[in-house]
Amino acid sequence: MFRLRHSGISKSKEEDQTPITRERLAGYIRLLNYVRPYRRRMILAVIALIIGTLLGLN
Repeated sequence: MFRLRHSGISKSKEEDQTPITRERLAGYIRLLNYVRPYRRRMILAVIALIIGTLLGLN
């Protein structure tokens, strides 16, 4: 009556993972350097979100 579907089993794990190249790594470093001046604000926002979640605020 019901058949179980196994989605995503046909793919191997090697196909899902792409290698990290120097260009991609440089892009991540550039992004982190761009947001560096806003690091304190981002940390404060994450802490506020965690506190809000713990208090049940939506």
